[in-house]
Amino acid sequence: MRLWRVVTLVLAAAAAGAPLRGDTITVCPSGCDTFSIAHAESLANEGDTIQLSEDTFQENGIVFYKSVTIQGTGTGTEVHGDGEPRDTVFRVFQGSTVTFRNLAIRFGHATFGGGLEVEAGATARLVDVRVESSVAVSGGGIHNAGHLELVRTLFKYNSATLGGAVYSAPGSTLSMRRTRVTENQNQGIGLAMGAGVLLDGATGRIEESTIDLNRARDYGGGAAICGAGAVDIVSSTVSGNDTWGSGGGIHVCGGSVVRLSSSTVTLNAADIDHDFDGSGGGISGPVELTGTIVAGNFDDPWGNVFAVTAPDCFGPTTSHGYNVIGTLGTDVLGGSAPCGLIGDTTGNHVPADPQLGALADNGGATPTHALLPGSPARDQGDPGGCRDPQGDILERDQRRAPRVGRCDLGAFEGGAEAPLFYSGFESGGLLAWSASRP
Repeated sequence: MRLWRVVTLVLAAAAAGAPLRGDTITVCPSGCDTFSIAHAESLANEGDTIQLSEDTFQENGIVFYKSVTIQGTGTGTEVHGDGEPRDTVFRVFQGSTVTFRNLAIRFGHATFGGGLEVEAGATARLVDVRVESSVAVSGGGIHNAGHLELVRTLFKYNSATLGGAVYSAPGSTLSMRRTRVTENQNQGIGLAMGAGVLLDGATGRIEESTIDLNRARDYGGGAAICGAGAVDIVSSTVSGNDTWGSGGGIHVCGGSVVRLSSSTVTLNAADIDHDFDGSGGGISGPVELTGTIVAGNFDDPWGNVFAVTAPDCFGPTTSHGYNVIGTLGTDVLGGSAPCGLIGDTTGNHVPADPQLGALADNGGATPTHALLPGSPARDQGDPGGCRDPQGDILERDQRRAPRVGRCDLGAFEGGAEAPLFYSGFESGGLLAWSASRP
C-alpha cells in the first residue's frame, strides 16, 4: 500500500507538469521548459537544476526562494542586467542555498550587490563564474550578508563605494579559492574602501587566489578588512593595486585580525595622489605574517622631506618567522620604523629584494609572481614545512604545485610544476581570467 501511494503521487505530479525533486528545468529563447530564469525558479522544487542555454538572458531582480543549481554552458551563457539602477541581477533569499556554475553575470546596477545579493541566512556558491561590469553602493559584484563561497571565479570591471567587487557584511562569512579579483574600483560619495574586496566585520579565508590591479579612492586598493573581522590569506597574491589613501594592497582597521601565510604582496602603491595622506603601499594596519613576501611596494612622499615613508607596511606587523620584507620604512623625524616589526623574526630576510618575476600565468588557476634564480626566498621556509595560520602543513603552492624539499617563501614554489589541468576548463569549467571581453 505504501509503495502504491508513492507511485500514485509521482504519477500525479508528473501529470500536473510539476518538476520533481532533482529535476532539470531548461531555459532558452524557444523550445525549452521556459524562456525566463525567474519563471524557471517559480517552477523549481528544492534540489532542482535550472539549465541555461548558450545564450544571453537579460533579467533583473531574480529571487531564489529555494535551494537550486543554476547551470550554464561556460563562456556562452551570460545573464545581464539592463545597466539601469533598478535591482540586482540575482538575489538569494534567507534560508536558501544556490549554486551558480559556468556562466557570466554582467551589467547589474543596485544599492546592494550589482550582480548578486546574498541575504543574511542564505548561502551562495559560485563555481567557474564571471562577475563583471556591475555597479552598487556596496558590493559592485556581490553584496554578501550570509555565506559566500567562490571557486575559480573572476571579478572584473565592477565598482562600488564599499567593496568594488565583493562586500561581506558584519556576521557574514566568505570563502575564496582559486579566484581572481582584478581591475575593480571604488566610486560614489563618501568614504570608499576595498576596491577589490571589503570584509566589514566578516570572517573569511582567501586561498590560492590573486587580487590585482584594483584601485581604491580612500583605503584598501586590493582589500580592506575592518570592523573586528577575522581573515586568513593563504597561498595568495596581492599585486599591482593602489589607493589614494592607505593600504595599496591591504588595509586593516577596526580591530580586525588578519593573518597572511605563504603569500606574496608586491607592486602595490599608497598615496597615489601625492597629498601625503596615506601610508602602507603593501599593507596598512596590524597584520600577522608567516612565510610571506611583502616587498617592492610603493609609498612615494613626492619630495616631502618630513613625510613618513612606508612602502611595504605601516602599523604593527607581527612576524611568526620566515618572511621577506623589502623595507621597514623610514621616519625622518627620528621615530621608529613605521612597519613596527615584532614577534618571532627567525628566518626573516629584512631588508631584502625577493627578486620576483612579473605577474604571469605560471600554471594553475590564477597568475603568480615566480621566484627568479638567486631569490633569497628560495628554500628558506620553515624547515618543518610551510604552514597556514591554523598550523596545518601547506603541501602545495598557489598554483597547486607541490612544495618540494625545504619550501620557498611566498605564494610560488620554485622548481615545481603546477598540475597540467587545474583550471576546471578540462571538465567544462571556465578559465575566466583569460576572457578579454570588456
